[in-house]
Amino acid sequence: MGYENLSLKPEYPQTLLPPLLSKWEQLDDDDTDLWPLLECMASIAASLREIFAPYAVPVYERATKILSNCILLDQECHTDPAIDPPEKDFMVTSLDLIDGLVQGFEYHSVDLINQNHKSNLIELMLICFEDYNGDVRQSAYALLGDLAIFTIELLKPYLRQIFISIGNEINNRTYETYPVYNNAIWALGEMIIRLPIEETKPYIDNLVDLLILMGINAAELVNGKLNQFIEAWCSRFLYLIDNNEKETGFQGIINMINLNPIMDLEDYQLNMVKKI
Repeated sequence: MGYENLSLKPEYPQTLLPPLLSKWEQLDDDDTDLWPLLECMASIAASLREIFAPYAVPVYERATKILSNCILLDQECHTDPAIDPPEKDFMVTSLDLIDGLVQGFEYHSVDLINQNHKSNLIELMLICFEDYNGDVRQSAYALLGDLAIFTIELLKPYLRQIFISIGNEINNRTYETYPVYNNAIWALGEMIIRLPIEETKPYIDNLVDLLILMGINAAELVNGKLNQFIEAWCSRFLYLIDNNEKETGFQGIINMINLNPIMDLEDYQLNMVKKI
């Protein structure tokens, strides 16, 4: 239906929301019937934007509570075999709902996040980056990307941990984890274009190397973005000593250029390559 129609017709949200909120209040935090409702609320929050404001705080608080409880339970079950591990769908749908709120409230979502002192969203998200379940990590990186777009200041105290997690995700990629590292790379890009260069420089060199190493076995995945990072790569590799890492990096870049040499070379200033 879209935000425009819903904002022009206030009776529509007033018709849609009460039954959903009633169901929301009836279900316990560990009821699996909550999964589709959390996903539904995520879409509604993203679509309604400020119309959803009266419900935002309790919805956000419950989503972070469910996520926090699942993380705690997951940690406890590793030390006590009598404890059943949590259903990962609770974590996924909670992350998606929080992401829907961020998308809906955009730059105002920082106020929503800061007012909740019971849970630190960024610390919860960092834990989710290390989860063995790919769906959890995929949703966590989707949330990271939207937080980078709208609340970049919240991420600054955690840049080191975030960049390490993204680097590990790229380095440990498999065919099955494509949706995960695709989100991680997207989130990385959203962060880099909004952060001052001095804040990313300590981390970006290693990440550029990882992208180039992907050119060995997955050149088609990063080839379309080559013109966005080839200059930084050339600047870095120009002064590296000759070793196996440098040779591997060059092989990766050659693989990517070979996929589409005309487009890549027309878009890039070749003087840097000639120096190498």
